[in-house]
Amino acid sequence: MATKAGKRFKQETVETTVEAAISDARTDLEELAGEMTDWFDNMPEGLQGSQTGSTVEEAANTLGDIQLDVEPPEATHDLEVEYVELRPYGRKPQPRWMRASNIGSMLEATAEVLEGWADGQDAGKREEGEEPDMARSIASDLRDAASNLEGVEFPSMYGG
Repeated sequence: MATKAGKRFKQETVETTVEAAISDARTDLEELAGEMTDWFDNMPEGLQGSQTGSTVEEAANTLGDIQLDVEPPEATHDLEVEYVELRPYGRKPQPRWMRASNIGSMLEATAEVLEGWADGQDAGKREEGEEPDMARSIASDLRDAASNLEGVEFPSMYGG
């Protein structure tokens, strides 16, 4: 069980592919950035200038600046990616910090798979003439995006 601020969350192993992981991470990141932008845009002006307002604006800007416009080599699309996702118990929605953490986990796991493929560790799955350097470059981009996500602060909607 993972904890944050004394709360408990369950961990769930998710299996997907490189192509689906990148697509899902891109979609989830765009949704999260959109939520934060909408939150800031809908704040009264007085609140926009507050600490909460500046934290929301900074989160929206950071999330909006993360670009996942990458297309890995076709030979890697169906490689399996496995990562651990945090989930709240019960039917509670995932808080924003948890969603960002899960996107980061997905990106890190995908980067690891791409690096392994590029290094030839997945024997028999890499064909001659493929682009291992491109896979390494994309893995680096994914790790950078995951690192940028770690620094995003998500304030509570209720001022905490």
